[in-house]
Order: sequence, then structure tokens, then C-alpha cells
Amino acid sequence: MLNSTILEAGAFLPEQTVSTKSLLAEAQTENYGIPHSAIESEMGIYAIRFANSEMEYSELAALAAESAFKKNTIRPDQIDGLIYCGIERDYKEPSTAHNVAKRLGISPALCFDVAN
Repeated sequence: MLNSTILEAGAFLPEQTVSTKSLLAEAQTENYGIPHSAIESEMGIYAIRFANSEMEYSELAALAAESAFKKNTIRPDQIDGLIYCGIERDYKEPSTAHNVAKRLGISPALCFDVAN
């Protein structure tokens, strides 16, 4: 029987933020009866992080993985599998997981995307 273990988790948050009010204003949600403060009042979300439009999704994922490596509990050569589970992908083929692995300089035995 094969066993898997998650040894560490990492995150990357882009510095730029955008207020949810401004997003709803841009979408003109008040025309549909949704006030610009709806996300704030209903969900408590006041802003979202916004990545540079030139960054690829694999770059964001690799930065998150690198933050896990910095915790000194896992090394890149310990990774046997890489699964990318983002909403968006760099492109259909090859998988974004392969691009993440390339950015990290690793060659995991298992490497694939999971989408919707």
C-alpha cells in the first residue's frame, strides 16, 4: 500500500490589493440591486490580492512552494508528486504542474493538474 504525507504548506500573497467595493463598482452591480458594500457586509471581505498581470499561475504556485521550503522542514528533492489545483492554468498542455516543477528545478514522479 502506498502512503502519502503532506509535510509542509506554503503561501504567496501578492502585495497589491484591490477593494471589493471598487470591484463591485466597476462591475456596476448596483444596476442589479447589489450594493458596492455587499461583499464587505455579507462576507467580511474588504480587499483581495491582485497579482501582476504578467505573472503566470505557475510562477505564483512556485513562489508558494518556495515559502514552504524556507521553513526548513522540506527540501525540493523530497517531493515525489506535484498536483496543481488552481482555478486557472498557464495553458492547456503541458500541465501547469509541470511548469511549477520546472520553476522549482524538480522532477517528481507524479505531476498533474486538477481542474473543476
